[in-house]
Amino acid sequence: MLASDLRTIGQVGSTVCIGLLLDTLIVRSFIVPSLVRIYGPWFW
Repeated sequence: MLASDLRTIGQVGSTVCIGLLLDTLIVRSFIVPSLVRIYGPWFW
């Protein structure tokens, strides 16, 4: 990142932010509880 300009750093930051939001809002809210329900005892 030392040789990059400001636009590249902004794009990386935006990508990380969107990834964190998707993980927090979608994966942890819907997908993980659904998998726990589907797999039941095998999940643990």
